[in-house]
Amino acid sequence: MTGWKTKVSPYQKIITSVLLTIMVVAMIMPASSAHAASKYLSVTATDQEKSQWCWVTAPQIIIKFHLGSAPSQCTLVKRGKNIKDCPNKPGTLSESKRAMTQSGISSGGTTSGTVNFSTIKSDINNNRPMILRKEWKDGKGKKTGVGHLSVIYGFNDNSGNYVSLVKIRNSNSFKSSTSYSKLTNNSDFAWTHTVHNIKK
Repeated sequence: MTGWKTKVSPYQKIITSVLLTIMVVAMIMPASSAHAASKYLSVTATDQEKSQWCWVTAPQIIIKFHLGSAPSQCTLVKRGKNIKDCPNKPGTLSESKRAMTQSGISSGGTTSGTVNFSTIKSDINNNRPMILRKEWKDGKGKKTGVGHLSVIYGFNDNSGNYVSLVKIRNSNSFKSSTSYSKLTNNSDFAWTHTVHNIKK
């Protein structure tokens, strides 16, 4: 008995070849994770113009990232505190957020204490720098009530979990990476609040 033979058209051969190629590539390539193993946003390390103005410098950095330019720090003081001058006084996180919203940026949410590393990855992967508030500790490890803001702009979890921040200073502000574990547990400061999901 003669077996049946099916004639394969050139078109079918092409389709079969393409499907086989896709299958081979899928088997060779490693399974990709939902997010990158590291990412760093293009923020600018900016100095605070007055000794108490970290609370407007952090918003200024983020506004510039999202919009390409940002109001002056004096203007942000006026907007944040809803006043007509710009004194060298500290501000609250609520005032930092008001300065952002009045400059065209959605100020997101505020979490008391730390946020987990996956939250940092999510915000950075979605191009949203974050604000970290820390409070300095005294020699006995107690919080002093004096706070300072930094901007979280990146992460790396290739070999441990690292967070990249803009360290705001009166001069020579700089970018650096610190392990997540050190940020959450050290003798110098306590991580007290996080402003996240900041977007335009």
